[in-house]
Amino acid sequence: MPRRPHTKSRHGCARCKRKKVKCDETRPQCKRCFTVDAECEYVALSRPPVRVPTATNHSPQGHEAGQYSAYSLVSSQAFSTNGDRTNFVDGNGTFGYLCNFLNSQTSSSRDLNLTDLKLMRQYCTSTFHSLDLDGVTMKEWQVIVPEIAEQYPFLMHGILSASALHLAVIVTDNAERVKWRSLSLGHLDLGLTVYMSLLGSITPENCNALFAFSGLLPLLSFGYPITDGTITQPPQGSPQAIDGIISLITLLRGIHTILNTSSRWVADGPLRNIIRMRERTAEPRLDVSEDTKRQLQQLCALNETLQKEEPEKQAILDQVIGKLQNIFYLLHVEPERPSALMMWPLGVNESYLLLLKSGDSMAMVLLAYWGATFKYLDNVWALHGWGRYIVDAACSTLDEKFGEILRWPREQVELQTGD
Repeated sequence: MPRRPHTKSRHGCARCKRKKVKCDETRPQCKRCFTVDAECEYVALSRPPVRVPTATNHSPQGHEAGQYSAYSLVSSQAFSTNGDRTNFVDGNGTFGYLCNFLNSQTSSSRDLNLTDLKLMRQYCTSTFHSLDLDGVTMKEWQVIVPEIAEQYPFLMHGILSASALHLAVIVTDNAERVKWRSLSLGHLDLGLTVYMSLLGSITPENCNALFAFSGLLPLLSFGYPITDGTITQPPQGSPQAIDGIISLITLLRGIHTILNTSSRWVADGPLRNIIRMRERTAEPRLDVSEDTKRQLQQLCALNETLQKEEPEKQAILDQVIGKLQNIFYLLHVEPERPSALMMWPLGVNESYLLLLKSGDSMAMVLLAYWGATFKYLDNVWALHGWGRYIVDAACSTLDEKFGEILRWPREQVELQTGD
């Protein structure tokens, strides 16, 4: 019977030596010490042998098993060859300086989510611009909001959701679009669950995180219908199209209410500039282009004609026309700040939404005029095509006698009469 090979070693850890048991010499912690969660200390009698990973040992599984560490590799000099590949570790040479900072107790995490890192890079280099529509709150969305998210994971999920949705919109490959959309929805689910649970307990501590997450929601709400093809399909008089737009307006109004709940605290914090932009208003006036002024006058005249027997209804719709007038004024004097168009759904009253739901003709005309203002934001990935979609949806519910009053909004979004 052949003799068994000699396997004794003097390089085991101090604890195994005291116990007089065989040590497998795995560093920084041998298997026996790891099992009982004991401190594992090696006393170097001479440079201990180390296992140098070959090409097949470079897999993530091998690293996660804790087989190698920089400390164990550079604690000696090792040389191995694998075909035409050479692995060389010199503890006293190339990497010696760095390894002076390491020891056998150095802990490190090998988990690295490259997808999340890609999404964060996407947000910090591109997606944040979509939240800074006027170009005046760049620092808040690019720097401060991610800093807040470090303390509030639900906000981080919101950021990653927006980035993934951005990628889903801009990629051309359908499989990639499905992948990024799915990731976006997953992050939204995780973030929204916590966000909703905190709305009943807004505090000075969490108000900025909740405020920032609320600011992400409109972007997501407009973006998802683009990824599933809804916006590219002609509404053709579909009641579902109008119902969807009304639901979106309702969501925007609800988010605005939530934002107002915490605004007194946010106004004194790092996101105060965003609050100031949201509070921008305009006095009713006709300081707009002659073309726009003419359209507003025609709207008022049409409303007076249609509601001759219903003064209360006329007053409701006149108020909506006044809100449109404010938006047209802001877009006229500050075209570089197109976020003003988002103020219209926040300013109209609930009675107008009820008229929309009932299919009221004048309410639909005014919806088309709001949709026309989206031409100012058609270059934003989450809003591209929305103006055309809203105008088309509203126009498709109206008969030919409204053709002339609808000509202007159709022209603004390049929607021809025959479309």
